[in-house]
Amino acid sequence: MAARPLYQGYRALMAPMPSSAMPQSTPRPNLAELRAEAAELMGADEVAPKDRQTAHDLLDQLSRDKEAQVRAALAHAISSYALLPRPTAQRLAEDISEVAIPVITDSPVLHDDFLEAMVRQMQGDDPRQHAIASRPSVSSRVSHALVEKEDAELAATLLKNEGAEISEHTMEAVITYHERHGDVLKLVAHRKDLTPKTVKRCHLMILDNLVEAEVAQEMQRVLIDR
Repeated sequence: MAARPLYQGYRALMAPMPSSAMPQSTPRPNLAELRAEAAELMGADEVAPKDRQTAHDLLDQLSRDKEAQVRAALAHAISSYALLPRPTAQRLAEDISEVAIPVITDSPVLHDDFLEAMVRQMQGDDPRQHAIASRPSVSSRVSHALVEKEDAELAATLLKNEGAEISEHTMEAVITYHERHGDVLKLVAHRKDLTPKTVKRCHLMILDNLVEAEVAQEMQRVLIDR
C-alpha cells in the first residue's frame, strides 16, 4: 500500500511562522490545532517519508518557539511520540519545567546517558528530577544518580515507582542517606525487589531500635515473611 500524503490540516500548520520581531498581537500557532495535528501524525502508520521529515522539521522549529506556551503545548502533544527526533526531545527536556516534564516523563527516545547527565547537572529542588524518577522505566544507573542527590522526597518518588530498577548497592545507599526519614524507610520495606542483604539490614535496624516505633512496626509487618 502506498504511503499517503500528510494530512491537509498538518500542511496548514506548516505555514511560515510569524517573525519574533512582530508585535505580540501577531497571530500565533493555534494550540488546539497543534495538539490535534501532532496526535494525528503520531497515530499515522502510513505517512510519506518526505512529509514525515517535513513534519519533524516543523516540530523542531516549534521546539525553539519564543513563547513557552507554544513549546509546552508541543511537549504535551508529542511527549510519547516514538519517532520524535532525539535532538528535539532533548531540547524540550532541557527547557523550563512546564515544557520539559511531559517529555521527560513519557518520551521513549531519551536514553540513559542523557538522563543521567541531566540528573548530575541539576541543582536544588528541580522538579525535572521527579519527572525522571517517575518514568515508566528507570534504569539502575539513572536510579543511582537520583539517589546520590541525597534528597528524601526524590528518593521517595523513585521508591514508589515499580518500574524503577534499584540495585542492592543503590538501595543500601538509600538507607544510609535516609536512615532518619521514616517515610523513606517504609517505602524501602515495601519494595518487592529487596535482596536478602537489604532485608537483613532492615531487620537489624528494627532490633537495634534505630528507627521510630511506628516506622519499625510498619517495616516489621511488611518484612515479617522475608
